[in-house]
Amino acid sequence: ANAKNTQVNYPTGLYVPYSTRTHLEDALNENIKSDPSWPNEVQLFPINTGGHWILVSLQKIVNKKNNKLQIKCVIFNSLRALGHDKENSLTRVINSFNSELMGEMSNNNIKVHLNEPDIIFLHADLQQYLSQSCGAFVCMAAQEVIEQRESNSDSAPYTLLKNYADRFKKYSAEEQYEIDFQHRLVNRNCYL
Repeated sequence: ANAKNTQVNYPTGLYVPYSTRTHLEDALNENIKSDPSWPNEVQLFPINTGGHWILVSLQKIVNKKNNKLQIKCVIFNSLRALGHDKENSLTRVINSFNSELMGEMSNNNIKVHLNEPDIIFLHADLQQYLSQSCGAFVCMAAQEVIEQRESNSDSAPYTLLKNYADRFKKYSAEEQYEIDFQHRLVNRNCYL
């Protein structure tokens, strides 16, 4: 489902087979080639990192410090950490994309462009009782962003995802099981 100001992209794996490229990198390049002003709305990318699902959120903003466009990226992870290789790959892709967007020379080095972070890794640590539910968490988190942005388009994806995670952690183990069960029952055909 998509909201008027949020687009959910097709789920994919992290790495292109037999390559160091990522599917996210390919999707970003493909979209920007077809529409140089892309993205005009929040973009959500469900990504399987190899046995684990994460949600990557991209939003184009104007940086108030230098008045330039940049992509703010939130990587929602229902576990504690992704691992350095995966985090470095995602960071490289977003920094490279921001370099191109800002008209800078693109390279594969990880660097910080601005004083405020381009990328926020939100390790929500939600799977204490639901060890096999990362895909369900990605679906529920995407649904939360869509529904909340539909009613308040100024809401930043980080705020929405952080509020969702904080709210979910307050539920008892039994309530978490029930939420997961109901989500799976309603979304039987979900491919995550």
